[in-house]
Order: sequence, then structure tokens, then C-alpha cells
Amino acid sequence: MKKILFILLILSTFLFFAENAYSQAYNDLDDNHWAFEKINLLTQDGVLSGYPDGTFRPNEQVTRAEFATMVIKGLNQQNSKINEIIKFKDLPEKHWAYKTVEQAANFDLIKGTPEGYFYPQEPVTRAHTISVAINALDVRKISENKAREVLKKFYDDYDLIPNWIIINAGKAEILDMNVKVPNSEHLFRANEPATRAEAAVAVYNMVREARLNPNKKLATAMQPRTAEGIVIEEAEYNGKQITIPAGTMLPVVMINAISSQTNQIGELFLAKIPQNYVTAEKYLIIAENSPIAGQILEVKRGKYFVRNAKIVMETKTVRTIDKENELEFNGIVDTKIKRKFWAKLGRTIFKGYKINIKDEIIYVELLKPLIVNVR
Repeated sequence: MKKILFILLILSTFLFFAENAYSQAYNDLDDNHWAFEKINLLTQDGVLSGYPDGTFRPNEQVTRAEFATMVIKGLNQQNSKINEIIKFKDLPEKHWAYKTVEQAANFDLIKGTPEGYFYPQEPVTRAHTISVAINALDVRKISENKAREVLKKFYDDYDLIPNWIIINAGKAEILDMNVKVPNSEHLFRANEPATRAEAAVAVYNMVREARLNPNKKLATAMQPRTAEGIVIEEAEYNGKQITIPAGTMLPVVMINAISSQTNQIGELFLAKIPQNYVTAEKYLIIAENSPIAGQILEVKRGKYFVRNAKIVMETKTVRTIDKENELEFNGIVDTKIKRKFWAKLGRTIFKGYKINIKDEIIYVELLKPLIVNVR
């Protein structure tokens, strides 16, 4: 029962701090839709948008120009420099998607026909969405035979998959990137136009993998977000991840009041990141107000004239409000500093006549490194 309550707390906390995350939900897309979560996360990040009437129209088709724009926004490269102009005969500079199509071409994500056409208004096929997604990555090569072997296991129509997409489709299957729609999971449907929902999931899957293994051009362009905030001097960035080493003290702020005189063992509590955590280079690690959830493990009430009050708390997770990531703290209290915080699998002990904590900073000393993917 406690586990269920904790899960509910995590969900409600995330909604509380990221109140806009799902406020973008569309009036024709309920939470039972198979792509609901991914569509809303991409909407929150400004990758997707709906129509003036509040609809998303998940079953409508997507043009090649629209998909190129979704991809560039998903990779956060809409402000990237275009190093080489690739002239498509049917894409004039006045076209609304000219810049994003050029950016996609510059990152080797898309190609036109041998005759120099892009066909921006043509529907993008499911095969093309996979092709673009894999083009964004730097992944190991596989043979055509290996790709066919993989695809044959999962798709009843594998023999209809065009030769030009076979290897990329095989790579995507190995990486769990192929978009599988409920009730037709065993059909690849390579040449069918992708729906808006299918295109959204393809972009979501691409972004997930590109954060870890972007192609060479994207790797150069995909730097972490920068921000002002609390500088974590010990944090190190290796090009893919930021690591906060063990022993680092991290400040957090309690949200709900905690008291040795009223709280009980097993009660849940909320905390948050007081300001952005950033590296010395100002790379954003965890955003301000990202919620932390935990549980009270032990309470001892303070008595008159006896300084013996005690609260033992265990943190569980911190959920980054600008991503779907859920991170765990693992730390211990530094008893030399007043009111410290022992996070995941750790305990904080406050001693005194009575303890009242609210809206004040307490600290986590990490026992293990905290690793954050920041691409």
C-alpha cells in the first residue's frame, strides 16, 4: 500500500511542479491514446503544436516538410548555423520550412532525389521517418542479412520492406525505435504515410537515442543547455553526461512542513531543487523546482528540557521538470553542518528539543556519483 501511495505522490508531485507539462493536452487526444504521453512531452518542449480549435488530429498525415521541422525542433537545432546551402528545386527560400529543411540536410538527416527535388508537400512515409531517425545517430553497422533476420522475427510484412530501408529498419528494431501501433504491431507498413501520432513517436524515439549517440555533425552542435544557478564545482561533463561525484553537498528545500512533534513514521514528504544546479561552465544539470519525494523513516518527539527530538528521512527520487527522467539520490548526512539531508537509502538525523522544517535549505552529501544525461 505504501508503495502505491508513493508512486501516486511521485506523479502528483511532477504534475504540481510541471503544471504546464500536460496542460497542452488536446481535446481529441485522451490519456488512453497509445501515443498520448510522447505527444504531450514533445508539445511541452515546443516540438509539436496543435490546431487553433485545440485538436492534434493524431490520425492525419504529415508532410515531408512538417516532419523535417519536427525533427530539427526535437533535436533543438532550429537555431543552428547552415554551413552549406543545399538547393532543392521545389523548395524556394520563401517556403515556410526552407530553413529547417536546409538544417536537416546539413546534419545529413534527409536527402532529396537524384534530380534535386525534396517534395515538401508529399506525405512522409513510415519508412522515411525511420530513415531520418537512424541518420541522426552514430550506431554500429549491421549487414543486410542481419537486418533481414531481425525484421523477419517481428514483422509479417518484412518481405515488403524496400531494400533501401532494410539496414536502417534493422538498426531501429535493435534499438527499439520502430513505431509499433496497437493492433498492428507485427506490420512494418513501410510505404504507408505516417500519421501525426506515428511521426511524433518516431521523433521522440530519435531524440532519446540522439542524446546518447548523435551522428558526428549533431555531436558537435548538441551542447547542453546553459543556465544560471547554484554552481556545482565538482560536476564534470564528458560530452554526453554530467557526473556529480560522491561526497558532493547538494542543497534542497523542504516544501511541506516536517515536525518532530506531529509527523509520523511512514509519512511522505516533498522537497525541491531551490535553484538550477549548473556546472562551472554553466551547463544545466537539474532545473530549479525539480521535485524530490521521500518518506519519513523514524520520528522521536522532543520533550521539555531534553534535546532529544529526532527525524530520520529517506529520499526516493528527483524528477527533472523539463524531461521525463527520474533520478535517484544516494547520500549521507554531514553531522558537522546543521540540518543536513541524507538522500536515497540515507537518513538525516536532526537533534534538539523539537524540529520544525519548512522552506529552508538542507543538504545532501552524495554517497555515490549522480549521473545526468544532458543532451
